[in-house]
Amino acid sequence: MFESPNLRGRFTDHPYSFTITHKWSFMMIRNFERSPAYLKGTISENGPGQTRIEIAVRPNSVFAILFLPFAIFGIYNFIRGFAPKGNPNDFYGGLFMLTVGLPGIIGMCRVTAGKLRSNFENYMNLEPNK
Repeated sequence: MFESPNLRGRFTDHPYSFTITHKWSFMMIRNFERSPAYLKGTISENGPGQTRIEIAVRPNSVFAILFLPFAIFGIYNFIRGFAPKGNPNDFYGGLFMLTVGLPGIIGMCRVTAGKLRSNFENYMNLEPNK
């Protein structure tokens, strides 16, 4: 039974390279990049009757842009909590940003990129590389 994949794409250099994104996702970002992850692929001939597809998946750039302020804010508050007139709430806020905020952003990056890669591999009926 064929199910339509949650993918949309286009050729960037027909017929040798393409890009694919999700049609829809729970995590939509409305900025200069609209999709949570991007898959770029190249198609080449590997031999007579054999085709090779190489893919690279990356998360949205907004995640990297968010990572920097979270890191700076977390480090600043963490250090400010140790100051002589520091507030313990600054320490705990910085610690929270460093232990929950940053891993949360990294986790979202990995989930969105991994889901796009998994959808593409399932659609192409490929075994994932491990």
